[in-house]
Amino acid sequence: MTAVKIGIGIDDLKFGMDRDAVKKLIGEPTEKELFSYSEEDEDLTEVWHYDEFDFSISFDEADDWKLVMIAGSSDEQTLEGKEIVGLTFDEVVKTLAEIGFEDYEEDSLEATDKVLKFDAKSLNIWFDEGMATEIQWGPLWSDEDTPIFPV
Repeated sequence: MTAVKIGIGIDDLKFGMDRDAVKKLIGEPTEKELFSYSEEDEDLTEVWHYDEFDFSISFDEADDWKLVMIAGSSDEQTLEGKEIVGLTFDEVVKTLAEIGFEDYEEDSLEATDKVLKFDAKSLNIWFDEGMATEIQWGPLWSDEDTPIFPV
């Protein structure tokens, strides 16, 4: 199992690492994507997909191309020792409440798709047809513009 570390990363992969450090640690990604979430030219995000690890990682131009997000879809990735991927929505809410993750927002994306957002933890849990399919997390923030990088 692989432990998701809120605000830190996963295993030795830590938020705030640059792309070269990540390549040295885990190698070349299976695939890379470059896009912008907005109309701004300097708002680019580069996503690296690692099929063998069942996760993707993101680097943002606005944060000097530092690692700012990990999204994992493996049921071996645990949060506080608890498996999340593969659980139902109600099971996830109950499991996270047991470990003190109670302050969340719920967004419905389509009839069967939802996301649970734990803003204070920089954590999102994605659901498809009522089942958790992905854990997405990032660094904690000192304010809305300043990530707290552990490296």
